[in-house]
Amino acid sequence: MSANPAAEPVGVTRAEPFATFGQQRCAATLGMGAWLLTERLLFAGLFRTTLILRLLHPEAVQAAAGHLRFWIVAFAALHRVNR
Repeated sequence: MSANPAAEPVGVTRAEPFATFGQQRCAATLGMGAWLLTERLLFAGLFRTTLILRLLHPEAVQAAAGHLRFWIVAFAALHRVNR
């Protein structure tokens, strides 16, 4: 711990590889930013692919939607919520 106890956040413990709380916070912020960026890239690609497929093949999308069984998905979702 440092000589000035007021400089340390209350209820926060410093992890082993970090020299200061500021260094630990910077690493956590960088990690969260990297995770958010990868999630954005993943879902942007997913939604873009879905949009392109819907625009290029609207008949196939409608035919596929006709095979969906909504009540099975709804039951599964409710079953998970009630666990």
